[in-house]
Amino acid sequence: MKQKPSVGRIVHIIPPGKQDIHAAIITKVWSGECVNVVYFDCQDMQSSKALTSCTLKEQLEPGNYWAWPARD
Repeated sequence: MKQKPSVGRIVHIIPPGKQDIHAAIITKVWSGECVNVVYFDCQDMQSSKALTSCTLKEQLEPGNYWAWPARD
């Protein structure tokens, strides 16, 4: 069964200019592959940051992309 994005679900991103994976919360669903997210910067843990129009991508890379976390 294919997962569908919905507000409040957790996804993975690599923010622009970063190299490590961050957890992000979906805040708006545009389509089955395009969402807005909010994440916390792992370095300062003081501020949340938003990314808009993030596209689903199986192999994450820095930028406005997201992926489902791997299931264990």
